[in-house]
Amino acid sequence: MKKTLLLASLFTMSIFLSCNSDDSSTDTISQNIGLSFKTPSLTALQTETPIELVFSSPTASAGSIVLQYTEQNVMHGTDYILTPSPVSNTIEIPYQSGVTEVSFTFKKRIDALENEQKSVTFTIQSVSDQSIVAKGNTTTIVSFNPIASLGGTIAAEVGGSTQPNQVFFDFSSNHQQAVPRDSWDLGFYSGNEYRVIINGSIKMAVKKLETNDITQVVSSDLSVAVGTFVAENMEYVDHPYGNISGTAIAEISANASENMVYLLNLGNEVPTTPAAAGSVNTSGEARGWMKIKIDRSSDGYKLLYAPLDATTYSEVTIPKSSSHNFSFFSLLNQQVVAVEPEKEAWDIKFSTFTNEISGYGSYFYSDFVLTNAVSGVRAYKVDENSSTTYNSFTTSDIDHSLFNTEMAKDQRVIGSNWRSTQPLELYNNVFFVLKDAAGNIYKFKFTQLQDTSTNERGFPKFEYVKL
Repeated sequence: MKKTLLLASLFTMSIFLSCNSDDSSTDTISQNIGLSFKTPSLTALQTETPIELVFSSPTASAGSIVLQYTEQNVMHGTDYILTPSPVSNTIEIPYQSGVTEVSFTFKKRIDALENEQKSVTFTIQSVSDQSIVAKGNTTTIVSFNPIASLGGTIAAEVGGSTQPNQVFFDFSSNHQQAVPRDSWDLGFYSGNEYRVIINGSIKMAVKKLETNDITQVVSSDLSVAVGTFVAENMEYVDHPYGNISGTAIAEISANASENMVYLLNLGNEVPTTPAAAGSVNTSGEARGWMKIKIDRSSDGYKLLYAPLDATTYSEVTIPKSSSHNFSFFSLLNQQVVAVEPEKEAWDIKFSTFTNEISGYGSYFYSDFVLTNAVSGVRAYKVDENSSTTYNSFTTSDIDHSLFNTEMAKDQRVIGSNWRSTQPLELYNNVFFVLKDAAGNIYKFKFTQLQDTSTNERGFPKFEYVKL
């Protein structure tokens, strides 16, 4: 009996192995490449908006995709323009050999009127290579009205192992914006309080001096730095929780004589040399020191700044912005710079970050993700188990009470809780639930930490779904 079972098992195994052999020409299912739209929905822009399709594997040869589209209250040529040009409500998209994505452009020419619904829905009709099969997001809707994105897969443009960019992402618009993390030094709060933040993404630190006279010569202080492993140095950095009242620079007084001069460590340059696979190289040469004094102006702030040994100073007025959380200024370039999107136009930010290790003071993190807590974005983490998985999580599983906890209000609620560095790995058993400022709720899960071909860090990816 045992011999019979053994022979049967060997026979079954031989069939299984032969069906999965690399040289099998009959296994067409395993050879199929999946094709889908990158997102199931998006909002049309006045600029040329790329509509992206993705292949599950690199294409074996050049070919083309035929899409069919239907219009709701719009007409091609009048309300919008497609490139390539369509023929009889179809558009043909060529692709090359060895690619994993392809796109065409959609340019909105006319906005939708109030209470008017305008959209175009695209559907994958056919592919010249029959081994490529449409699956997943086989349709996508492009709306002329602002709509909350239904989800997508995002590759954040952090920029590799030197992590040169801060990347802002907005779930509802499916839009990311990358800016060099060393493009700014100070952020001037636009809310009711008069508060100024320092750029923790380049390890800046600041110390209040015992003078309100910026013309006095001052000396540098090496204890004013990030990563000294001294608990008390937290007073030199903004509180990592993200509460605006926790800035290292005291609230700016209406009385100029009460505003002290600050010694400012400008942190470190962003390196240009990538790190070895699995490592990061995020702190370059020291950027030097400066002294600053900040007063109020009629509509914002007056910034005085100078080298440490200078007896004169430069002065600039920085108004508060009604549309943004902060106005940003570069001391090295001596100009106001654009950094964050509008206050409710981003939800999470990828960045290097000055955090705290309890008992050891400030510490510099890579691969960090922050929420836009200042604008009311809230989030919580979910640990997967046999009954709660990312795929099975639905609207009925949302615990709304968790959006009101102190942890949900902490901008570090995502932080580094999606990956480990010892050992270096992506956590595949956790995901996050996020509520944006407009009340839209999303689940999202990180799917990549490193470049899959080179293992270089700084190439995160995540997927998300609107609940």
